[in-house]
Amino acid sequence: MNLSGCINSCAHHHIANIGILGLNKSQVDHYQITLCGRQGTDSQLGKNLGPAIAEAELPFAVCTIFDVYRKYRKVEESLIEVVDRIGLEPFKEALYPEKNL
Repeated sequence: MNLSGCINSCAHHHIANIGILGLNKSQVDHYQITLCGRQGTDSQLGKNLGPAIAEAELPFAVCTIFDVYRKYRKVEESLIEVVDRIGLEPFKEALYPEKNL
């Protein structure tokens, strides 16, 4: 998991399994979350889960991601393997139940 407050931070948050980018929206801190970034021979940028969330919601959002991961994982399966197998939809639905993303 990588957290950055700068969109130009050498892509650390973009290549993290869980990437978190701090944003300022109308003078209020928000965070955009990406999943499934990776580095190495099969590198890829993380995929955006949805709209940026307020700072107060960030701990809940991270816990929710891990709850979805634990619900769907098979023995010894990593977060990346789960996302590759089931896609982003279960994570989006858990994080944004009121929105149809």
